[in-house]
Amino acid sequence: MEQFNYFRYALPFERVENPIEKTLLFQRNWHQSITVSVGYFILIKVIQRLMERRAAFKLRWPLFLWNLSLALFSICGFIRFSEDLIYSLLYKGAYQSFCYSVHPNDVAAYWACLFFFSKIVELGDTLFIVLKKKPLIFLHYYHHAAVLIYAAHSGLQYYFGFLFLLFLNFLEELIV
Repeated sequence: MEQFNYFRYALPFERVENPIEKTLLFQRNWHQSITVSVGYFILIKVIQRLMERRAAFKLRWPLFLWNLSLALFSICGFIRFSEDLIYSLLYKGAYQSFCYSVHPNDVAAYWACLFFFSKIVELGDTLFIVLKKKPLIFLHYYHHAAVLIYAAHSGLQYYFGFLFLLFLNFLEELIV
């Protein structure tokens, strides 16, 4: 599987020393995402039970700041992955774009790691729903847990096609 590195520049914070070591850390511990997901399910049910006798919290400003920070992160991720995806589609073609893996020394690898961590942070979305005593559907928390596990299992191993998942997920976060 070919890997290529397109980014013309890397911002100072996008330079990671020894990215292979960091990748191996994630690859060896991807199963911890299952532990986090199970803990997430349990914690949500416990908080829902605790909230049964309490009034709903008014979280307008914290929720605004939460959504703003996630939106800004998604904009940055979308821009950085768009650069790689557009180059890949224009100069390598659709087949190659889907079938190459992210270069482990690349800016895309840095953003793939941030994407994984953002999936952990986004578990907090559910907390806002529960604390505001809004209806919580199974699909909401199942989606968060499933994407976290998928990102840990395949994305951090530079799985081919993950570039499209990251691109579409960053885009979806911008729209929703």
